[in-house]
Amino acid sequence: HYEYKYLSSNVKLKTLLEDLEEVSEDTSIIIWARFIGEVDLVYDTLLENGYSVGKYKGGMSDENISLFKQKKIRILVSTSKGSEGLNLQVATLHYFFSI
Repeated sequence: HYEYKYLSSNVKLKTLLEDLEEVSEDTSIIIWARFIGEVDLVYDTLLENGYSVGKYKGGMSDENISLFKQKKIRILVSTSKGSEGLNLQVATLHYFFSI
């Protein structure tokens, strides 16, 4: 099991939040992260900031995928491995959190 911390000085999270402020409310977004801990960190941060968000880490129930495709959640945070074999054309913006 792993732990992650929210750091108020986390530049990536700060930049992500600033970038999301500039995106239209009707834009469907997938945020790609490399590590599960990053998925959880981004997801928790977005929830705390009032965004409609779900997460997918591969091998999970695809309930959040369905909600995203139905546009019931605006943002999906996923590991890049989680994307294999998924049809996620509904997203109008892809944001790569981890490089």
